[in-house]
Amino acid sequence: KYISNLNINWIAGNEYIDQKIKNSKIYNKKNHKIFKIYNTIKKFNFSDDEITFFKNRNNLSQSDLVLFFGGLKLNDKRKGIDELFYCLDYYENLSDKKFKITLVTIGNEKNFRFNYKKIRNVHFEYLSDQKKFDLLLRSCNIFLNLTKYDFGPVMCEKAFVNDLFILSSNQGIAQEIIFNDYNGYIYRNKSELINNFEKI
Repeated sequence: KYISNLNINWIAGNEYIDQKIKNSKIYNKKNHKIFKIYNTIKKFNFSDDEITFFKNRNNLSQSDLVLFFGGLKLNDKRKGIDELFYCLDYYENLSDKKFKITLVTIGNEKNFRFNYKKIRNVHFEYLSDQKKFDLLLRSCNIFLNLTKYDFGPVMCEKAFVNDLFILSSNQGIAQEIIFNDYNGYIYRNKSELINNFEKI
């Protein structure tokens, strides 16, 4: 009640957060104003040489396709780990695919590995250096945003700012920044997920 009665200017980074504020119990239409400021995430400009050096140093340059999947806790069901396995199992069982695919994962788990023959895994623990994190993103081709609940969609925004193609659930900011067949695909169920993963 105290916060509701204060004069507050809210700043929302996207429409999704704007709606979260409006639906909050502390929001008071009379006393509060909301301003939307998009793209508040800093973008680093990397040279081709910097990206190539990073890819070579981290054994990513030999891949035809580099996928990125991350979160503080990768095995959190809300992050979409089951959906990830669903996609990887599908690809692993295809007999005619010979692409060199690397899955880059980032999370607090140590020695995190997937046991797939056709898909290589390179795992990074949490990167606190934002510039290095962005360089990692720029070294990938596709961001897998398989989240089931996206309250703070920072990873999706970071991928967008760094020009990654995004395969995403229809959660959070995805519907504001992804245009199907242009910079990504949005899926609403497992069938759409597999269809779009196959296109990738």
